[in-house]
Amino acid sequence: MNYLAETIIENAAYWQEKWQDGECESVKNNRGNCIDEIKKQFGKEILNTPWCAEFVSVVVKTACEKLGIQNLLPFTRSTAAMLDGAIKNGLRVDSTPAVGSIFYRKRDGGGHVGIVVKITSAGIVTIEGNSNDAVLGRSYSFTEIASWKFIHIEELGGAGLVRFAFRDGVPTGLWVGSLIVASVGGLWYYNKKHHILPEKLGLNDADRSKWDSTNY
Repeated sequence: MNYLAETIIENAAYWQEKWQDGECESVKNNRGNCIDEIKKQFGKEILNTPWCAEFVSVVVKTACEKLGIQNLLPFTRSTAAMLDGAIKNGLRVDSTPAVGSIFYRKRDGGGHVGIVVKITSAGIVTIEGNSNDAVLGRSYSFTEIASWKFIHIEELGGAGLVRFAFRDGVPTGLWVGSLIVASVGGLWYYNKKHHILPEKLGLNDADRSKWDSTNY
């Protein structure tokens, strides 16, 4: 699992836990304190509309911003617009699930989207919004998902060390500075033993003979 997939799942789990802990009031007509908190990120006007796409949009947007990754998943209330926009933006869309990917399936009244958080021998585990007026975890067999599509937003991630540092807010200067200090320190230590640098640099000190006699 790369860091984008991990961060997407962490964000989705945050909302799931709010419902599990009883912090969210489930209200009919697609409204409630936590639902409204998600919907407010789309503007001042809060619509009484299905909100699974809003949930996925907010979760992915937050993850990409945290990691400094350009978000190619449309920020939208519409499941159809999310799927179409993902394809237009060059994201891979196919029938194969992956951890951190977004599933799209058709259902009565339109489509439904959610986040794949685990793949098992039997199928997939998801976290999805607008599931019984809540953010819930669900499991589906491979038979059930045979006709679904999967948007591979997780492929924007990768597993680089630099990106991992940035996800926790480490400033670029601090990270690079630490790398330089570590490199210089390692070179100094190696030179103390092997004398690879010119003496005129002043790094081959008077203790060289003592070092040589006591260390090899």
